[in-house]
Amino acid sequence: MQDMPKNISHKPREAVQVVLLNEEGQVLAVSRKDNHSDMGLPGGKRDPEDSSLEDALKREVKEETGLGIQNLLLVYVKHKSGYLGYTYLADYSGEINYDREKEPHVVRWTDFSEVEAGSFGWWNTQVAESLESLGVEFKRRKMPLKPAPKKSKPTPPLPPPPRILRIPGFFEGWAFWKKKK
Repeated sequence: MQDMPKNISHKPREAVQVVLLNEEGQVLAVSRKDNHSDMGLPGGKRDPEDSSLEDALKREVKEETGLGIQNLLLVYVKHKSGYLGYTYLADYSGEINYDREKEPHVVRWTDFSEVEAGSFGWWNTQVAESLESLGVEFKRRKMPLKPAPKKSKPTPPLPPPPRILRIPGFFEGWAFWKKKK
């Protein structure tokens, strides 16, 4: 990582992800190791021995999928929760073939909406919007809208403001006293 400006209190860790699309417009998704139904984009954290973000991404994709990647295009960057995340769009080569004992997860081609439904869905939705703005075509089912919250009972009107208690002669007496001085 490059030198940081002096007004930043800590160096963020770096993470990399990649969008790989097949000819049918499906995205390559990788599950979490501990939850095979929680799908996301291939990638991971940059290790100290990685000479660049691109090298970190190539290493992660090779470990997780067995694929080689090339022609990387940075499509989304965001800092969140101490991480500076970089998402690329890339071409791939080879066949999906990885060490299932070392990397105990599921790898499959799917609609982009499946990675939007995963634990990093908020991130992947922003990546999808970035891809769409670049004119990239891919399969994405529109996520069903959440049902509108049930209407609660109408809020009762506020009570009228309290009445001002007026003491007869009080203000007049004060004004009279002020005039005498």
